[in-house]
Amino acid sequence: MEDGLDLDPVVWRRKLQSVVEDDHTVRIQRAVYCRGEVGYMLDIICSPLRDVDGQTMGGIIVIQDITEDIEMEAKLSSEERLALVGKLAAKVAHELNNPLDGILRFLNLAMRQLDHPKQAREYLEEGRHGLLRMSNILTELLTFSRSQRGGNHPASLSQVICQ
Repeated sequence: MEDGLDLDPVVWRRKLQSVVEDDHTVRIQRAVYCRGEVGYMLDIICSPLRDVDGQTMGGIIVIQDITEDIEMEAKLSSEERLALVGKLAAKVAHELNNPLDGILRFLNLAMRQLDHPKQAREYLEEGRHGLLRMSNILTELLTFSRSQRGGNHPASLSQVICQ
């Protein structure tokens, strides 16, 4: 398998001659081809053409435009990520709602117990515990989301396409 697409006729002539002379197949997958402003993704296979006796008599080139396939894969991947984010958001909302409800209850109880400082303190401690739990959930979520993203760094187009 080779990377890239070199449209130089001399290079192609050599590749095709090597297919016929060396009797081997050349595959170029996800080659980028631009014609004016329009870009295409191509899969190219160059294979020897044999007669009924198995003798190589020429070569065959098969070019398949996979641009729409690649675009569809990207779209599906994006939609899957959005669906996962939606599920994750629902779980986070549920996980945060429980301690938040508890915090509100303990704060209300503490306000009623202002004449009894020890009891009010216990309720406030429970509320504090719930806030720390929420903070941990958010910290874990942020850590998870940061680990899923790639860093912003220069990369060649072939590195991006082949990932």
